[in-house]
Amino acid sequence: MVVLEVLPDRLPHGGTPRKLAGAVGRLRERGIRRAVLVFGEADDGMVDQITTAGGRVLRAPRRASYDPRLIWDVAAAAVRVRADVVVTYFARADIYGALGARLVGLPTIKSLEGISWNESRGVVACD
Repeated sequence: MVVLEVLPDRLPHGGTPRKLAGAVGRLRERGIRRAVLVFGEADDGMVDQITTAGGRVLRAPRRASYDPRLIWDVAAAAVRVRADVVVTYFARADIYGALGARLVGLPTIKSLEGISWNESRGVVACD
């Protein structure tokens, strides 16, 4: 199984990226491969942790605060890594990730951790 995980913005901060990096190796031992798509910049240290554990990190440029092209970036990444499922973290990634996964016929799992504390009401409502 291949899981494409989608994160907005920078990768190094917070518990979610640390959990992703820590679980990559353990899940790979069970036959689950993981790729992480980051909108914008990704911290090289966190990228190294994920890739050293057997994961893959992809980057999609975030051109503006609201960038619908990210929907196609998610779809393209899912096809590129041959994903079976897309998992999203935080509201913007939830929105773009779910729509991108839908374009290529994949299911989406949304993580609910930390969604409300750093996004506008409009983004949370759309999510």
